[in-house]
Amino acid sequence: MNNITIVNIIRFILLIAIQVLFLRQFYYGPVGGVYFRGFIYPLFLLLLPFRTTAEIGMLIAFGTGLFVDLFYDTFGIHASASVILMAVRGIILDRIQPKGGYNLNKGLTPDSYGWNWFFRYVFFTYLVFSLWLSALEVFQLWKVGAILLRALFILPISLFFIFISIRITNPRN
Repeated sequence: MNNITIVNIIRFILLIAIQVLFLRQFYYGPVGGVYFRGFIYPLFLLLLPFRTTAEIGMLIAFGTGLFVDLFYDTFGIHASASVILMAVRGIILDRIQPKGGYNLNKGLTPDSYGWNWFFRYVFFTYLVFSLWLSALEVFQLWKVGAILLRALFILPISLFFIFISIRITNPRN
């Protein structure tokens, strides 16, 4: 195994541990804790190397989501949202590509491409993730207001935890 693989395995373990041990306990909402929640585990998927193929990325996302589903008792909701996140990751990366393009030897981190680029990358992918997750939780498309409300509460809390963890760990690859 090379250094990037070891770093990603350690990142996976740490982010999943933070998610299921700490953030799973952190929720608040008007009806049984449905609104104020944060999800940090998709950061593992966003920090995967750029050269990760879409197929491999989706398999990793599916496995990661299923692992989280085991702890949340959600029967595939996180697996589905993680796969959607990886599906739109490539599209979003194409849309926000830096002028010089991506360097295959650099990680998708703020250290490599700047905070402005990283914020757009994380914001748009998490927006899709939180909308999809909320739609699956509500499971009634005619309740668009409830879906948007859930997504809009998930997004800033998740972004807060992500940027705190990025500032603390300062990943380079």
